[in-house]
Amino acid sequence: MGLGITTVLACGRESCGPSWTRRYWLHEDYAKFYFVLRGTASYDNNAGSIQLVPGVYFLPGHQGSKHACPRSMEVDWMHISIDAPVLDLRLSRLRTIQSWPLAAWSRWEPVYTRLQEFARRKSDELELRIQAMIMHGFADQLERHHESDDPQMFAMRERFEPVLRFMDADFRRNPSLPEMARVAGMSVVHFQRSFTRAFHATPHRYLLRRRMDLAHQLLTATEDSIGAISAACGYDDQFYFSRVFKRWFGTSPERFRADRASRP
Repeated sequence: MGLGITTVLACGRESCGPSWTRRYWLHEDYAKFYFVLRGTASYDNNAGSIQLVPGVYFLPGHQGSKHACPRSMEVDWMHISIDAPVLDLRLSRLRTIQSWPLAAWSRWEPVYTRLQEFARRKSDELELRIQAMIMHGFADQLERHHESDDPQMFAMRERFEPVLRFMDADFRRNPSLPEMARVAGMSVVHFQRSFTRAFHATPHRYLLRRRMDLAHQLLTATEDSIGAISAACGYDDQFYFSRVFKRWFGTSPERFRADRASRP
């Protein structure tokens, strides 16, 4: 999907049973929506354990998880990547949350019950409806968890537009704090403090997220060597790149690519 600020990686409907159980930890680099229709299952992530019951769940990406379904659960599901780095940063700060009963999503039922259809046959009309549903969920999450902004915060973010463009264009080079502060027209201390307050991440973490997003994209979509991908992401030392990648995704670039290749 390319019409919105998210990409739907996979979606559909599934009847889960004991074979769905994963008792070992897996680091997942994508976010999820689960629309649980019937049955129950347990889900563990970095925040603890919850019981999945009929309702709607948003599960942020970039975290370890495991799950178990002792009997059965019927679920419409969607795996997504978030193509807007600032939004991804904010949503990744949220933990696994049971946010809504199914009744609260009644207006979207015609959309999420067609996810299986969309998995088979793409259409612009349904894609736009799915993007609207995702944005509704994101907005509700941020509002419920005290992430909504006052006018001063919006004004602050608008002030950062020039430096965000600079960082997005030059993240491979890893510009220094003084460079970024100069583009923002601030002192180094004021820039770092204000940026972190506005985006809930330090400038360094924002740049790192951009580098890791590019690494993920190249490992998934190309057959380039790890060394070439390391260089494309701005790392002179492939071994250092691999250590950073493993800290971020919980697995090495080689294992990440092998796992992707082994999936049906």
